[in-house]
Amino acid sequence: MTPVNAKHYLHDDIIRKLTEFKLAELSDYVDELCADPECVNLDFIGKFEVITNRLYQNRINELIKNLLKNATLREPQASIAGLYYEAERLLSRELMIELGTCDFMRSQTNIIIEGPTGAGKTYIACAIAKAAVGKCYRVKYIRLPDLQQELEDCYHYNRSLKNLKQKYIRPALLVIDEWMMRASSDSLSSFLLDVMEGRYTTSSTIFCTQSKQESWHAMLGGNTMAEAIIDRIVQNSLTITLGNLNMRALRNPLMKYKNVKE
Repeated sequence: MTPVNAKHYLHDDIIRKLTEFKLAELSDYVDELCADPECVNLDFIGKFEVITNRLYQNRINELIKNLLKNATLREPQASIAGLYYEAERLLSRELMIELGTCDFMRSQTNIIIEGPTGAGKTYIACAIAKAAVGKCYRVKYIRLPDLQQELEDCYHYNRSLKNLKQKYIRPALLVIDEWMMRASSDSLSSFLLDVMEGRYTTSSTIFCTQSKQESWHAMLGGNTMAEAIIDRIVQNSLTITLGNLNMRALRNPLMKYKNVKE
């Protein structure tokens, strides 16, 4: 066997063994490394570092892809870089860049985004959430009406209430959209209290709402349970109040003709 053939055999033998041990992904990088002229003169440690870095980055990319899919964001294309900062919007660029670092999650700070219809609350929340996904945090988005429907289905079909609670307690960042658009039922308020208690001092939640905070107490039942829910939300929170700029009309110029009659 000539030296060239021996080298080829050794390479094929490595690939075979890696594949046998379900490390075919790693074998792909061995192939790439052997074909990369820039890596020919690297020593063993150098080559091992190249393979490790490529494998690690690929695994991170796959993790982020799965986290984004499971987050079920309303606007998965949202990004901090894609935000508009017109003066009428009353949105701070510096604040959003800071929130994009996700440092607020280390202090379990909640974020309340309030503003009228079309102000872009959901987009902002999804932009922050996507930044968190990019840092490999587990994220979950849900509209409160959809959460209420899940709860009703849980009771109707005798499903595990504990599992449903954990679904919304576990994520490092939870986004609840359309918060307090209508009065909460007793069962929903009770469920929200358990979820907020489970997340209290352990994780962050973003609330998107058209309702002022002073109206929440009555909408949550006007009782001690309502007080407990609100306390766990606002005690360590940041409020972003948006202006009246309609972002839907800004993004789609045809929206200005929506109510025009011939």
